[in-house]
Amino acid sequence: MVYAKQAGLANPKCQLYMLFYYIGPALVALQMKCSCNGRVSSREKQIKKLSTRCDQNTNENNLNYGSVSSSNSPSHSHQTSSQIDSSNSHNQTIKDSDDRAWPTKPLFIKASLIALFDIFAQSMVYTGNNLAGPTIFAIIYSSVTIWTALYSKVLLNRILNKLQWMGVILVVIGSSLTASDTKKVGDRVFFGAMLILVGSSFHGLTYVLSERIMTAAHERISIRANCAVQGMVATIVLLIWQESPR
Repeated sequence: MVYAKQAGLANPKCQLYMLFYYIGPALVALQMKCSCNGRVSSREKQIKKLSTRCDQNTNENNLNYGSVSSSNSPSHSHQTSSQIDSSNSHNQTIKDSDDRAWPTKPLFIKASLIALFDIFAQSMVYTGNNLAGPTIFAIIYSSVTIWTALYSKVLLNRILNKLQWMGVILVVIGSSLTASDTKKVGDRVFFGAMLILVGSSFHGLTYVLSERIMTAAHERISIRANCAVQGMVATIVLLIWQESPR
């Protein structure tokens, strides 16, 4: 990007490289099923809950009956094992179906907002790269790991063990040592470095926000759906951005 800028082929306002960054995740949409705004997925989730409850009750009754009547019977043990395997296979089929279903409208909006927020974060990061230079960019951008760990602690109540905190501290020390002998090749190094720092913080936050909507207790979005929605929304926004006059 720096060479392109020096040759007069790049403009910090044009984030064309981000377009290809999001096209890849957007292609996951080709694996998704067609459904009416997630209604099919909602029905399947209700069926899954009812089916799971029925299977659990059936298995408990069979186990209780077997322990009283014929606990040592090989035929009863084989029958119970077959029922459990059938139940697990049925639940796995529904789970795979939910994984490929489009999310409900509220989840679609949440994933879209995260995608827009990530575009804002990435724009700050790559603009800072053009201003501060690739060396400083590489150093400060490595702080994404640190920000992700901190945000997961605050927003997800994630408990990090000592080894994980040592890894975070190691990233901080390594970034500090490398920054002590940095070659300045950008036009506005300090301003660019601040953009990279804030953008890296926001980009780390998008990982935590995505994990939050994918692991919610009540209604969650699948990994495939989240990847597809964020990729498509970001790609469409960037295409409009490239076509808009400046």
